[in-house]
Amino acid sequence: MAKNGGQIMKNIKNLKKEYAPGGDQRDRLLARAVQFLIDPKLGDLAWKRTFLEEKLGLTNEELLVVIQTAAQAQAAKEDK
Repeated sequence: MAKNGGQIMKNIKNLKKEYAPGGDQRDRLLARAVQFLIDPKLGDLAWKRTFLEEKLGLTNEELLVVIQTAAQAQAAKEDK
């Protein structure tokens, strides 16, 4: 585990149960994560990825799905 692994786990523990992995609002959180990645005003991609992993506890699989969905949404937006 990384040096700051304890801090990461503390942040994830502060997440409401309904937004934690397996929670009934997790899909809503993932949908918001897609919008978070698309919005250029909210920082660079590296910072956003760190936030999603450390603060929201996204797994690698969830993160890949969110990135792919954001890329598809952005491509569709540019095609219009």
